[in-house]
Amino acid sequence: MPITRVTYYGPGERCTDALPGDFFLWRGRGPTDRIIQFGQRLRFGATFSWWNHAGMFVTDDGQIIEAGWHVVQRHIECHDGESYCVVHLDGVADSDRSEMTAFMASRLGAPYGLLNVVSVGLTMLSGIPIVIAREGHPICSGLVARALERSSFTCPHEPLAMSPAHLARMFSVQRPAT
Repeated sequence: MPITRVTYYGPGERCTDALPGDFFLWRGRGPTDRIIQFGQRLRFGATFSWWNHAGMFVTDDGQIIEAGWHVVQRHIECHDGESYCVVHLDGVADSDRSEMTAFMASRLGAPYGLLNVVSVGLTMLSGIPIVIAREGHPICSGLVARALERSSFTCPHEPLAMSPAHLARMFSVQRPAT
């Protein structure tokens, strides 16, 4: 596995050195964010369940692609108000970065994967990767996981059933020191 490094950003701070293919884990504080964290905490404890959203940088000037109600492209500045970290994929070939970002771009406009959310919830409750999904309807972490598979990374579970905590554990991303 290529070497990775993690950089943490607090509210008001912004990453300016991410490369296409690097990804971020974000911590929102809304009701849905708290439900995601609760479910993840059942399976992962507090260490990796801190994060409840994921997306990927697709340009070197801060453009990201992420799955919300639809897969959208916007600037990382939209996350300035909350804590996030960037997983820098040092040592990943430029050709792999191109494949990852092309995959992300090919999913723009896709609707959110509500069935995938059910899968992740069942996976959190049971500990068994359960996939109930509709092709082409991703969730944030599954989208990032599928993009990562276009490089030398191998996901430990079916990407469609991966949560942000799965990604955090896969890359040893701890909650930030306070």
